[in-house]
Formats: sequence, structure tokens, C-alpha cells
Amino acid sequence: MIRHGKWTAPLVLLLAVAMMLIVIGCDDDDDNDLDGRFPYPDSGNVAIVTITHRQLETGREPLSYGEVEVLIDGARTTDAVVTLADQALYYDSRDQAYSDQLTPALVPSASSRVRIRSFTWGEDTTYVFLPGDFDLNHPTQGTFSVGNEFPVTWTASNRCHRYILRIGIVDSTNSLLVDTLGTDVLEYAWTIPEAARDHTLRVKLAAHRTLNDPPVWSGTSETYSDFTFSVGP
Repeated sequence: MIRHGKWTAPLVLLLAVAMMLIVIGCDDDDDNDLDGRFPYPDSGNVAIVTITHRQLETGREPLSYGEVEVLIDGARTTDAVVTLADQALYYDSRDQAYSDQLTPALVPSASSRVRIRSFTWGEDTTYVFLPGDFDLNHPTQGTFSVGNEFPVTWTASNRCHRYILRIGIVDSTNSLLVDTLGTDVLEYAWTIPEAARDHTLRVKLAAHRTLNDPPVWSGTSETYSDFTFSVGP
């Protein structure tokens, strides 16, 4: 009993210190703190983040896509290791950016960590919030003709800075409407133009957010929903 009493306090103290070191180490790793192997980005080294998320809806799974441009004085660099939400992004020479679909998809209203490591660009990290889900409502019955008013309404998305409404012809790059709306706007009435006659149209509403983390980071994130409808002859 005396021997047990002599060693209990030092042993408990040692275990407590060990547990503190374990916790501190895990926190550093989870936070992805800079590890000192790479320099901090020089002035002129920037990153532009673009995150697009199609929200979960009946009959459609959520889909997230991330892209990060890594620039040194305006020139792209290809020697970086880039992660978004702890998922690797890969350099695409066509887009001149690091990009990929994210699996699993991101969570609306939550933040995701973006990290870059490069011996030429440096090392830095930021967090990007994704706007929240919303309900997009529109007419589903009847025939739509040129000159008719087509109403669209939606519920509010949190962590959103603006809404962007796009209407265009399916399989065409030309838009019939692009409008940026404040967060207090939750409805839109669009008069169907002559250019829409006898076409299938796609309506896309994006809850949009700006990333502003100077001097290194900028970009946007958006959560969107879309649908199609046909206009008669």
C-alpha cells in the first residue's frame, strides 16, 4: 500500500502531461497549422477559390466541385499540393487551375478548409463557407407561351451575400436573363421573350457568397438549384 501511494501522484501527473501532448498534437493536425517546411507566400502570391455546390433534391444527389487558381505575380504555378475539405485537387492544364469533384459532397452552411503547399508559392490556409440550402418554387402545370409571366420564388439561404438568377436555352451558351439580387429578394417574375419560343429553358438560382481573406485569398462559393421548362410555339 505504501509503494502504491508513493507512485500514484507522479504517475497520474505523467499521464496527464502525455494526454495534453496528444490533444495538442491532434488539434494542430486538425487545424492544418503551418508546419514551417514551406515559406509564407510573398507579396503577389495569391489564390482564387471557386466552389460550386448543387444541393440535395428529390431524385438528385448533391454535387460539389472545387477549383483553386494558384498564382505567383499573375503566373500560374503547377508545383503546389492543394486540398479542399481535406480532399486533393489536381492541376488541369485546360483550366490552368487545381480542381476536382468533391466526394463526399460539401455540407451547405458549413465551412471547408483550403490549403496550399508549394516551395515556390509558399504555404497558407483559409476557410470558405458554403451558402445554405433553399427551396426553389415554380409553376409545374400548364402551357407556357411567349409573353406569359413566369414566376419564380425561393426561401432564404443563410450565409448568402446575394442571389444570382440565370435563365437560358438548354444546350446553348447564350443567356436570356442574368440578374443579381439582394438577400431580401425572394421572388422574381420574368416575362417570356420571343427568343424563348419553342425552346426548353433552364432556370438556375444560386445563393452566392464572396471569399475575402486578403492579402492571399479571394473567390466565391455558391449553392444552387435548377429546373427546366418548355415554351410553346
